[in-house]
Amino acid sequence: MGTSATNSFVDTGLSPGTIYLYQIRARDAAGNVSAFSPIVPAMTPGPCTTPPPAPGNLTILAVGPTSVSLRWGIVVPSLGCSPTGFDVLRAPGDSGGTFTPIAQTEFTATYVDTTVAPNTTYRYQVRSRSANGLVSGPSNTVRVTTPDGCTPPLPLGSLTVTATTPNSVSLAWAGPTNPACFAYDILRAPGSTGTSYTVVGTTTGLSFTNVGLAPSTAYRFMVRARIVPTAAVWATTLPVAATTLQGCSLIPPPAPGNLTAVAVTSTSATLTWAVTAAPGCSFSYQILRAPGASGGTFVQVGTATGNTFTDTGLTPNTTYRYQARTRDAAGNESPISNTVTVTTTAGTGACAASYRIVNAWPGAFQGEVAVTNTGTGAINGWQVTLTLSGGATVTQLWGGRTGQTASPYTITNETYNGNLAAGGSTTVGFNANVAGATGAAGTVNCTVS
Repeated sequence: MGTSATNSFVDTGLSPGTIYLYQIRARDAAGNVSAFSPIVPAMTPGPCTTPPPAPGNLTILAVGPTSVSLRWGIVVPSLGCSPTGFDVLRAPGDSGGTFTPIAQTEFTATYVDTTVAPNTTYRYQVRSRSANGLVSGPSNTVRVTTPDGCTPPLPLGSLTVTATTPNSVSLAWAGPTNPACFAYDILRAPGSTGTSYTVVGTTTGLSFTNVGLAPSTAYRFMVRARIVPTAAVWATTLPVAATTLQGCSLIPPPAPGNLTAVAVTSTSATLTWAVTAAPGCSFSYQILRAPGASGGTFVQVGTATGNTFTDTGLTPNTTYRYQARTRDAAGNESPISNTVTVTTTAGTGACAASYRIVNAWPGAFQGEVAVTNTGTGAINGWQVTLTLSGGATVTQLWGGRTGQTASPYTITNETYNGNLAAGGSTTVGFNANVAGATGAAGTVNCTVS
C-alpha cells in the first residue's frame, strides 16, 4: 500500500471511526525483503458529531474609550472534533440584554472590539466553532466599562494669529479634537490693554476666523477649553494681539486704465490694462464685449483678478470692441474703461479625412469618406487620396469626382461641397467590387486645394 525511504509513513484517505491493521518489512537495493514486523492496530477518530469544548479564561487585555481587547485560553480538541475558529459575543450593560455575535476569528485567541462607545458597560463571551459548523457553549463572562475619553491633556497649545484682513482675524491652536468631549470658546477684547473679554464664537476644531471686525483696529484674543459633558473649563491660552488691515478707501473703485489688445489670433483676443494700487482693497475686473466696429450692446464675457484676460471662441476675420470695469468686494463698480477695437485674423483652413465601410456583401461593398475642415478659417476646395486593399475597384462615386479607374483614387470636391467653414464637414460615398464579403481596408489623406 506504500513505501518509505525513512522510518515514518503517513497513510491518507482513510475512513473516520475505522480500525486498520499495519505491518512493515524492509527491502534492500537488490530487491531482497525481510520478514514482516508484528501487526499493529490503529483506529481513526470518529466524525465530528459533538460540539468542541468551550474556550476558557476569557480576559480583558486592554480597554480604551472606543476599543476593548480580549484574550482567551487555548481549547484542547475533543476526539475527532477540533475547533477551527471562535465566535465573539457581546451584550449591553452590566446585566440583562442578549449576547449577540459581533465577530468571528480563525485560529486566533485574541480580538479587539473597536465598535464600542465611551463611558459604556459591556459583557463579553466567546464560543468555539468546528469546521462543520458546530459551536460550543459560552466561555466565562467578562464585564468592562469603557472610559469617557474626556481627560484633557495639559497644557493647551499656544494660540497664534494665522491671517488678518481689514474685517477678520484667523486664529489657530493645538489641543484634542473629540467633539463629544472638548469645545473651545473664543474670547475677544478691544484694544491693546484691558480685560473686558467676551465670547465671540465656539468650535470643536482647532481654528477660528472672527469676521465683521473694523479695519485698522487692534484686538486681543484668548481661547478657553471646556469639557463638554461637565462644561468645566480645563485650560485657557495666553492672549494674542492682532490688528486688522487698513480698509479700502477707494469707493467707488477706480476704472481700469489703458485697456489694450496685446495679442489677436483668428479665434482669440488677449487684453491687458493698468490697475491702481489700493492697500486694503480687493478688486476684480469685468470684461465687456460688443460686436462690430460700432453699434451693438456690450455684454460681460469674463472676469479676472489680475490685469490680463484672453477671450476665446471668436470668429475669424471678425471685428469686436472691448471695455473693462473694476468691482470691489462690496459690489461697488467703477466707471467704464476706454474702448479697444480688434479684428481677428482670417485663419487658415486644413482638412482631415476618415474612411468606413457602410455595408458589404459577396463580391462588393459600399464605402464612405468623411472630409472635415480642421483649421480656423474656411476652405474653398479639398482633395482626398483613397487607397483600397485587395484589388478593390470603385464602380460608382457620389459627393466627389475622380478620374482614376484603379486604386489609389484622387477624389476632388463637387461644386456644392467644396466650401467648408471651420469645423464643417461633408461626405463622399461609393460602391466598389472586391473578392469576399467583408469589403476592403482603406487609407485616406486629405489636402486643401
